Amino acid sequence: VSINHVTADGAAMHGEGQEIHTTQRFMEIAWPDWLDHHRRRATWSRHLTVDDKRRRFERWVEAGGATTEEIEGWLVGQENLWTVDVFFDRGGLAMNKGGDEPFADNDIALLERFTEVFALGYRRHLDLLAAEQRARDAEVEHALERVRTKIAGMQTSTDLYPVADQIQQELSQFDVESDSIGINIVNGDKVTGTAGPDKVHTWRNQGPNSVSGPFFQHFREGRVWHRFWSARENLQRRQEEYEATFTEEEIQEALKKRPHGFTVVDVPFRNGTLGLNREGDRPFSDDDIALTQRFTEVFALG
Repeated sequence: VSINHVTADGAAMHGEGQEIHTTQRFMEIAWPDWLDHHRRRATWSRHLTVDDKRRRFERWVEAGGATTEEIEGWLVGQENLWTVDVFFDRGGLAMNKGGDEPFADNDIALLERFTEVFALGYRRHLDLLAAEQRARDAEVEHALERVRTKIAGMQTSTDLYPVADQIQQELSQFDVESDSIGINIVNGDKVTGTAGPDKVHTWRNQGPNSVSGPFFQHFREGRVWHRFWSARENLQRRQEEYEATFTEEEIQEALKKRPHGFTVVDVPFRNGTLGLNREGDRPFSDDDIALTQRFTEVFALG
């Protein structure tokens, strides 16, 4: 049995501990009949073969949504199924089984009764989600206010660094984990980057952070720069930007310290960027970045 719920931009399917999100465009191209049955709240029983799935997915390939190789991957391990969808206002419950034997009318009637009850529970689920979101929004506002208070208490220019530290602490409360936070101030064609008053460096006009490099391109366009650097790529970047030459011993020591590389995100504001990084290839989620942008807006005032 799986739960299929309709969202503003498509649908999502839950079953056997998994969730698959689709877009409205995908559903309209590959499964328009599913959307039609949902709109009409008409129970839908059909024999769904692997070839039928392939034909539907091929429509998606023709629309440019996927490659042939991708859909062949989706079809690995698939089998012919009898499937029944029973719909409610927010989606539907579905049951399926392998083979060519259809579900009995009594089975379908029972699923329809359970769907009526489930629909009530799903409305309660949505109410709880909304309440949880309101509570989280309130927590975020309190955290932003603590950062504003920190900014209001600044007495010297170096007080900016504790503000950044405060942002890192606040973000961690919302599971946006980072190993360090940095401030990168743009001044013409140079950038002063710092993780505190005792760790200041200036990027020279070369390497990935040069005027023609992706850092400045993203900054000029006001776009977030999210990337992964392997340990060796990071060493190469440092050699280019600081005109440094590392001995083989220094290279091996650096590789030992951060063997897995690190993920970096730079969020721009008018005078530079606020940067977070963490070890390993662990991308920041869209929600992580959106929350960091809100804190960066407050930080920019300081």
